[in-house]
Amino acid sequence: MVTETVHIKDNGTLCLTVILEADFDISYFTKNGSKLKASIPLNGVNSTKDATGNCSYSNNVAHVQFNWNEEGDSSPRHTFRMDFNRTNGTWFVPRVTAAFNTTDPRFQNAFENEINGTFNATSKFGLISRDKSYVCDAKTSLDLSKNITANLKNVVLQPFSKNENPKKDALHCSADKSKSGDDNDDNTVPIAVGAALGGLVLIVLVAYIIGRRRSNRGYEQV
Repeated sequence: MVTETVHIKDNGTLCLTVILEADFDISYFTKNGSKLKASIPLNGVNSTKDATGNCSYSNNVAHVQFNWNEEGDSSPRHTFRMDFNRTNGTWFVPRVTAAFNTTDPRFQNAFENEINGTFNATSKFGLISRDKSYVCDAKTSLDLSKNITANLKNVVLQPFSKNENPKKDALHCSADKSKSGDDNDDNTVPIAVGAALGGLVLIVLVAYIIGRRRSNRGYEQV
């Protein structure tokens, strides 16, 4: 996957930053009734793409939409869109949508001309304090429909902000926090073992010194 970075501006001022990697698993039926699966990256080696979007502070909404074609010409076009809302000092992602044109040669004799899906994303992305971005380096899979799964990685989202360094003050996803906690646990075990061994060596050394002193006193009495 290739990292995509998009900056949307409102009257020349930055208002939305979206950074992510994405690919999509799409199940579909062929014209003879067989069920197959296609894998479509957001940006492959030969793809042509563009990203559009806008911010409306008066309506408290923003969006970004990727339009791309893996074959490197003008059609077919696939789309991937993220919407953003803000309210009461927070922002969230109400929906994520995607649509795939099955004239793409990786769809083999598909029955439908287009396959699309929508994911209600509030449970994944929100509510987030207006002055913070959302960061998730771990892989996140979203089921846009029973036929489409979006796989996202290295995600950075910051709508309604002109902050050019969105990772500086971010809310990290639970998967990143869990990974960080696992790393801490991995360090804790060897530290604890080392401390225990160090304590054991100290105890043996002290016992040895006391034993030597007692032995020396015994020789002096004789």
